[in-house]
Amino acid sequence: MSENIQLFSILEASKWATDYIGKKVTTSNIAYLIQYSETETTKHIQNNNIIWKTI
Repeated sequence: MSENIQLFSILEASKWATDYIGKKVTTSNIAYLIQYSETETTKHIQNNNIIWKTI
């Protein structure tokens, strides 16, 4: 079984989250979540990209 992994920049993640929840999500909000891993995903750093996997 292959995994479908999608990479987002912090800016792209901010835009996606804003559209998804219907409220403004800033790049600072995303950076905070990444730093403190307060999301329902796991993160892996690879080649300076953050790869998120849904738990």
